[in-house]
Amino acid sequence: MCLFCLSTIINSAIAFVRKKFHHLQMATLTPDLYSGPGRANLVWTKPFVRLIRQIESILGKFETFSVILLLSLMILFSFTQVLLRNFFNEGVLWADIFIRQLVLWVGFLGASLAVRENKHIAIDFLPNILPASWGRFSQFIVNLTAGGVSAFLAWAAWRFVQFEMEGQATLFLDIPTWVFQIILPYSFAIISARFLLKTAGIILSSEKRN
Repeated sequence: MCLFCLSTIINSAIAFVRKKFHHLQMATLTPDLYSGPGRANLVWTKPFVRLIRQIESILGKFETFSVILLLSLMILFSFTQVLLRNFFNEGVLWADIFIRQLVLWVGFLGASLAVRENKHIAIDFLPNILPASWGRFSQFIVNLTAGGVSAFLAWAAWRFVQFEMEGQATLFLDIPTWVFQIILPYSFAIISARFLLKTAGIILSSEKRN
């Protein structure tokens, strides 16, 4: 049963990896940073904007690789713990804590990637009550607001990490607690930047139409 579950998880992970890398490859071949339904069709012509696009693409690849690596570690440690406890009546003392931290990292990196691909959770309130002609305006407001809120959360998370640094607390194996919490300000900062990039894309696309 355990081997069947492990095989299912590995196959799902392989399918996830193929899908992500295919998307990243297509993103580097097309001139748009955000393409598809509901995204701004922004043509990158200026060198500065191209640089931003390249940086964003590199971050996307880094986050995808990190999710794959962390997910693999979660599977490895979880399966090892099951084997040790069922067959040897023991286990790695710090493994459960480490797995919980990996879940935190995978969750926040996944949230950042979801924003990049425009697959994050969204409540379509404004588009349902506003006229269709206001669609771009509502997207502008939503992206700008989400970017601002995420920026505030990034600042608050960084203050929290600084507090943990001052406290010099450790989680396990004398590893400082703040090392595992650094994902909080990073993810919120990247999420904010991506929402603001979408906002800028709407503005530049509108200027191009005019």
